[in-house]
Amino acid sequence: MSAADPQPLAILRADIGRALSAMSDAASVVRGRLVAGQVPAEPDAMAFIAVTLSHWYNAFEDALTRIARTLDGGIPSGNDWHVELLRRATLDLEELRPPVFDHAHLGDVREVLRFRHFLRHAYGVRLDATKLQVAVDAMLRVEAGLRAGLDQILALVHALVRTTP
Repeated sequence: MSAADPQPLAILRADIGRALSAMSDAASVVRGRLVAGQVPAEPDAMAFIAVTLSHWYNAFEDALTRIARTLDGGIPSGNDWHVELLRRATLDLEELRPPVFDHAHLGDVREVLRFRHFLRHAYGVRLDATKLQVAVDAMLRVEAGLRAGLDQILALVHALVRTTP
């Protein structure tokens, strides 16, 4: 990305906005399906919450991937690239960007990542309400902080677009 080319930044700004919207929608849906803060025991309700939680995480990871490609110089490689992407997002890259989210949230975000991984590879396996509840609780604990971090990156990108000739 050259300083004279605002297009990648404008695209990043739109992508982050879309991810924020998707995350907000998914979190609202999950909250709306809980009963007194708990995952219902009905298999259809659990499946719906699990898929929506996965969509929430996918939107967040998609935003991180686009931030890494546009601002950080690329995404990690290797078998653990998802975990490394999260770790790098907690770094303060002084010349490039602030942390996307606080390192204190890393454990909860990884919990949602683990659940998403399970869901993607759990063919024919019944959902466990307790494990789903752990992942939902993790998402609910970090959701506001992650959105705030993405909002901060969005503001930075907006400022960069405005100052790029």
